Amino acid sequence: LAAFVAMATSGVMSAATKAMLAEARKTGWDSPPVAPPPPDQVKIAPMHDDMPGDVEYLAMTGLAKGASIWDRMAAYIRAYRFDLRLLLDGLDKEQRGFYSISTFRRALGGAFAKQWLELGMTSVEFDTICEPYLTREPQRKGDPEGYVMWQMFANDMMRYAGEVNLNEAHFSRTAKTIKQKQNLQN
Repeated sequence: LAAFVAMATSGVMSAATKAMLAEARKTGWDSPPVAPPPPDQVKIAPMHDDMPGDVEYLAMTGLAKGASIWDRMAAYIRAYRFDLRLLLDGLDKEQRGFYSISTFRRALGGAFAKQWLELGMTSVEFDTICEPYLTREPQRKGDPEGYVMWQMFANDMMRYAGEVNLNEAHFSRTAKTIKQKQNLQN
Protein backbone atom coordinates (compact mmCIF):
# COMPACT_ATOMS: atom_id res chain seq x y z
CA LEU A 1 0.00 0.00 0.00
CA ALA A 2 2.77 2.40 0.90
CA ALA A 3 4.40 1.69 -2.46
CA PHE A 4 1.18 2.57 -4.30
CA VAL A 5 0.82 5.80 -2.35
CA ALA A 6 4.46 6.68 -3.07
CA MET A 7 3.94 5.96 -6.78
CA ALA A 8 0.73 8.02 -6.84
CA THR A 9 2.43 11.06 -5.30
CA SER A 10 5.52 10.80 -7.52
CA GLY A 11 3.46 10.93 -10.73
CA VAL A 12 4.36 7.42 -11.97
CA MET A 13 0.72 6.23 -11.90
CA SER A 14 -1.78 6.95 -14.61
CA ALA A 15 -4.83 9.11 -13.97
CA ALA A 16 -7.08 6.01 -14.04
CA THR A 17 -5.00 4.24 -11.38
CA LYS A 18 -5.02 7.38 -9.22
CA ALA A 19 -8.82 7.56 -9.53
CA MET A 20 -9.19 3.89 -8.52
CA LEU A 21 -6.90 4.42 -5.54
CA ALA A 22 -8.88 7.50 -4.45
CA GLU A 23 -12.16 5.54 -4.76
CA ALA A 24 -10.71 2.73 -2.65
CA ARG A 25 -9.70 5.21 0.05
CA LYS A 26 -13.25 6.62 0.17
CA THR A 27 -14.87 3.22 0.69
CA GLY A 28 -12.33 2.26 3.32
CA TRP A 29 -9.62 -0.33 3.18
CA ASP A 30 -11.04 -2.32 6.04
CA SER A 31 -14.58 -2.77 4.71
CA PRO A 32 -16.13 -6.16 5.57
CA PRO A 33 -15.69 -8.92 2.97
CA VAL A 34 -18.58 -9.87 0.73
CA ALA A 35 -20.48 -12.90 2.03
CA PRO A 36 -20.19 -16.04 -0.13
CA PRO A 37 -23.34 -17.24 -1.93
CA PRO A 38 -25.49 -19.88 -0.22
CA PRO A 39 -24.41 -23.50 -0.90
CA ASP A 40 -27.44 -24.24 -3.06
CA GLN A 41 -26.42 -21.45 -5.47
CA VAL A 42 -22.75 -22.39 -5.80
CA LYS A 43 -21.84 -23.90 -9.16
CA ILE A 44 -19.14 -26.51 -8.76
CA ALA A 45 -16.86 -26.83 -11.75
CA PRO A 46 -17.08 -30.23 -13.44
CA MET A 47 -14.15 -32.56 -12.88
CA HIS A 48 -12.36 -34.49 -15.63
CA ASP A 49 -14.38 -37.65 -15.02
CA ASP A 50 -17.81 -36.02 -14.62
CA MET A 51 -20.28 -36.75 -17.36
CA PRO A 52 -22.33 -33.86 -18.83
CA GLY A 53 -25.58 -35.29 -17.46
CA ASP A 54 -24.15 -35.24 -13.91
CA VAL A 55 -23.71 -31.47 -13.97
CA GLU A 56 -27.05 -29.92 -13.11
CA TYR A 57 -26.65 -26.69 -15.05
CA LEU A 58 -25.70 -28.59 -18.23
CA ALA A 59 -29.19 -30.07 -18.53
CA MET A 60 -29.90 -32.10 -21.65
CA THR A 61 -31.70 -30.11 -24.31
CA GLY A 62 -31.07 -32.14 -27.44
CA LEU A 63 -32.70 -34.86 -29.49
CA ALA A 64 -34.77 -37.64 -27.91
CA LYS A 65 -34.96 -35.90 -24.55
CA GLY A 66 -36.26 -38.28 -21.89
CA ALA A 67 -35.44 -41.44 -23.89
CA SER A 68 -32.94 -44.09 -22.81
CA ILE A 69 -29.26 -43.45 -23.48
CA TRP A 70 -29.27 -46.03 -26.29
CA ASP A 71 -32.13 -44.25 -28.07
CA ARG A 72 -30.59 -40.80 -27.54
CA MET A 73 -27.26 -41.91 -29.00
CA ALA A 74 -29.09 -43.59 -31.90
CA ALA A 75 -31.02 -40.37 -32.55
CA TYR A 76 -27.79 -38.36 -32.81
CA ILE A 77 -26.13 -41.00 -34.99
CA ARG A 78 -29.07 -40.92 -37.40
CA ALA A 79 -29.52 -37.12 -37.34
CA TYR A 80 -25.85 -36.25 -37.89
CA ARG A 81 -24.94 -39.40 -39.86
CA PHE A 82 -22.08 -40.34 -37.56
CA ASP A 83 -20.06 -43.45 -38.24
CA LEU A 84 -19.15 -44.32 -34.68
CA ARG A 85 -16.72 -47.00 -35.84
CA LEU A 86 -14.54 -44.47 -37.64
CA LEU A 87 -14.81 -41.83 -34.93
CA LEU A 88 -13.84 -44.17 -32.09
CA ASP A 89 -10.99 -45.74 -34.07
CA GLY A 90 -8.72 -42.70 -33.71
CA LEU A 91 -7.60 -43.40 -30.13
CA ASP A 92 -6.82 -47.10 -30.68
CA LYS A 93 -3.26 -46.67 -31.93
CA GLU A 94 -2.45 -50.39 -31.72
CA GLN A 95 -5.73 -51.44 -33.39
CA ARG A 96 -6.52 -53.87 -30.57
CA GLY A 97 -10.28 -53.23 -30.53
CA PHE A 98 -10.41 -52.15 -26.88
CA TYR A 99 -9.14 -49.39 -24.65
CA SER A 100 -9.43 -48.22 -21.05
CA ILE A 101 -12.67 -46.86 -19.65
CA SER A 102 -11.25 -43.34 -19.33
CA THR A 103 -10.06 -43.43 -22.96
CA PHE A 104 -13.48 -44.73 -24.02
CA ARG A 105 -15.14 -41.80 -22.21
CA ARG A 106 -12.80 -39.36 -23.99
CA ALA A 107 -13.37 -41.09 -27.35
CA LEU A 108 -17.16 -40.88 -27.00
CA GLY A 109 -16.87 -37.18 -26.16
CA GLY A 110 -14.76 -36.65 -29.27
CA ALA A 111 -17.06 -38.75 -31.44
CA PHE A 112 -20.20 -36.84 -30.50
CA ALA A 113 -18.27 -33.54 -30.64
CA LYS A 114 -20.56 -30.53 -30.12
CA GLN A 115 -23.50 -32.81 -29.41
CA TRP A 116 -21.74 -34.38 -26.37
CA LEU A 117 -23.22 -31.81 -23.98
CA GLU A 118 -26.64 -32.05 -25.64
CA LEU A 119 -26.59 -35.84 -25.24
CA GLY A 120 -26.43 -35.30 -21.48
CA MET A 121 -25.09 -38.77 -20.60
CA THR A 122 -24.82 -39.39 -16.85
CA SER A 123 -22.24 -41.55 -15.09
CA VAL A 124 -24.88 -44.22 -14.46
CA GLU A 125 -25.77 -44.27 -18.17
CA PHE A 126 -22.10 -44.43 -19.09
CA ASP A 127 -21.65 -47.44 -16.80
CA THR A 128 -24.74 -48.99 -18.42
CA ILE A 129 -23.34 -48.74 -21.94
CA CYS A 130 -19.91 -49.99 -20.84
CA GLU A 131 -21.21 -52.98 -18.88
CA PRO A 132 -21.82 -55.41 -21.78
CA TYR A 133 -18.46 -54.57 -23.37
CA LEU A 134 -16.07 -54.74 -20.40
CA THR A 135 -13.20 -57.18 -20.88
CA ARG A 136 -12.32 -57.20 -17.20
CA GLU A 137 -13.27 -55.26 -14.12
CA PRO A 138 -10.92 -54.22 -11.32
CA GLN A 139 -11.28 -56.70 -8.46
CA ARG A 140 -9.72 -54.66 -5.65
CA LYS A 141 -8.41 -51.20 -4.91
CA GLY A 142 -5.27 -50.40 -6.87
CA ASP A 143 -6.07 -52.68 -9.81
CA PRO A 144 -5.82 -51.03 -13.24
CA GLU A 145 -9.10 -49.80 -14.68
CA GLY A 146 -11.17 -52.05 -16.90
CA TYR A 147 -11.08 -52.14 -20.68
CA VAL A 148 -13.99 -51.60 -23.07
CA MET A 149 -14.29 -53.47 -26.37
CA TRP A 150 -15.02 -50.35 -28.38
CA GLN A 151 -15.28 -52.08 -31.77
CA MET A 152 -18.08 -54.35 -30.58
CA PHE A 153 -19.81 -51.36 -28.97
CA ALA A 154 -19.51 -49.26 -32.13
CA ASN A 155 -20.77 -52.06 -34.41
CA ASP A 156 -23.71 -52.80 -32.11
CA MET A 157 -24.56 -49.12 -31.72
CA MET A 158 -24.48 -48.52 -35.48
CA ARG A 159 -26.78 -51.49 -36.04
CA TYR A 160 -29.08 -50.29 -33.28
CA ALA A 161 -29.22 -46.81 -34.80
CA GLY A 162 -29.88 -48.17 -38.28
CA GLU A 163 -32.52 -50.80 -37.54
CA VAL A 164 -33.77 -49.89 -34.09
CA ASN A 165 -35.12 -53.15 -32.67
CA LEU A 166 -36.01 -54.60 -36.10
CA ASN A 167 -33.40 -57.34 -36.07
CA GLU A 168 -32.30 -58.49 -32.59
CA ALA A 169 -29.82 -61.01 -33.92
CA HIS A 170 -27.58 -58.19 -35.11
CA PHE A 171 -27.06 -56.40 -31.85
CA SER A 172 -26.13 -59.36 -29.67
CA ARG A 173 -25.12 -58.06 -26.25
CA THR A 174 -26.85 -54.70 -26.60
CA ALA A 175 -30.27 -56.23 -27.32
CA LYS A 176 -30.00 -58.56 -24.34
CA THR A 177 -28.88 -55.77 -22.02
CA ILE A 178 -31.60 -53.37 -23.16
CA LYS A 179 -34.31 -56.04 -22.81
CA GLN A 180 -33.07 -56.99 -19.34
CA LYS A 181 -33.07 -53.35 -18.21
CA GLN A 182 -36.57 -52.76 -19.65
CA ASN A 183 -37.92 -55.89 -17.93
CA LEU A 184 -36.50 -54.71 -14.60
CA GLN A 185 -38.11 -51.28 -15.02
CA ASN A 186 -41.54 -52.76 -15.84
